[in-house]
This record gives sequence, C-alpha cells and structure tokens, in this order.
Amino acid sequence: MRSRGARYGRVRRCGVTETPPGRVRVAGSGTAVGAVAAAAMLVAAAAVAWFGRTAALYLVVVLTASATGIIVTLVRNRQDPVLLDDAGLTVVTRSGRVTHRWEDVLEVGWLASVPLLPPQRPGLLVRPAAGGPFSVPGPNQPTRVATLAVYGRRARRRVCDQVASACACHGVPFTANGLLMMTDAPPGSPYRVPRHPRRFRS
Repeated sequence: MRSRGARYGRVRRCGVTETPPGRVRVAGSGTAVGAVAAAAMLVAAAAVAWFGRTAALYLVVVLTASATGIIVTLVRNRQDPVLLDDAGLTVVTRSGRVTHRWEDVLEVGWLASVPLLPPQRPGLLVRPAAGGPFSVPGPNQPTRVATLAVYGRRARRRVCDQVASACACHGVPFTANGLLMMTDAPPGSPYRVPRHPRRFRS
C-alpha cells in the first residue's frame, strides 16, 4: 500500500552534498540576540508610555507582549532540542519526547518570530500526512510541534539549513516561511503557490 507521502511524489535527496547528515540536533541559538531585543522592546515601551499619548497605548501593549514572549521562550525553551534522524523528527521537552515519523509527515516548516507581532515564539511546524475533509481545523493543517529559542538572522539561517538538509534526505519538503505554509495548500496540490527551493547559508 502506497503511503500518502508517496502519493505526493517525494524524491530522496540530501541537499547539495547528497550524503545523509546523520542525527541532527537543533536547539536554542542566538539567545543573546533575543535577550537584547526583549530589553530594547521594554525600554521602547517605557519611553512610549512616558512620552506618548493615549493613542500610543496599543504600541505599548504590543511591545510589552512581544518582549514577554521572547523572555518566556528563552526561559522555558532555551534547552529544548529537536532531533532529526532516520526515526523521524523527535521533539524533546521537560515533559517528555514525541516522535513524528517521516512517513507521517507531509511537510516541515519554520515559523520565525515576527517583530512587533506577539507572541514571539519561533519554532517548527509539521503538516501531517494523515488528514481528511472533516479534520479540524482542516485537512493536513500545519501544527506547531516545537518551540525553539532561535533569534537572529544568522542563527535562523543555520537552523533552517540543518532542518532542510535532514528533511531532503527523507523526501520531505521544507518551507522556510511558516506563515506561507499555514495558509498554503499541501505539496502536490494544484492550489499550492509555486516556489523555488532555497538554501540557507550563514
């Protein structure tokens, strides 16, 4: 019986080197950048609250919420790794570990933190291969499976490159823009937005 992944025509390839990366461990990176960004947002919120008017209250709330999201992620998820190997994508947290097998994964994506768009919680998205017309909130809807304290352009590119290489070795598409993945159709669908593969380099 063909798997749902085979139905979408996966191709086994391992990035540029064409060699399996083995076990890839992805964890928090660029935490200093995140801490500085959170501190700057709090200072800016205090300045706006002091010098601004009532109309600036919304900006104070957004800055404070964004900084709080970064701080919570740094405290709770700084040491939570994600392991990618032949077994699948394993998310390790304080409460245990959950493994998503490659044959059950249709697509993997990276959801980056967006400035001034709280909460600031970057992480990995997984689009499950299983799904039907009555799935909630929708068939093959991407789900956040891991929150990683990754901040800064260089750290993000390094993590995306590692995850993309591991996914390519197992024939799973990787999308660097998690927001696009959440609103786009599954791989192989005629309604999917055309895109070109992108390699991340530091």
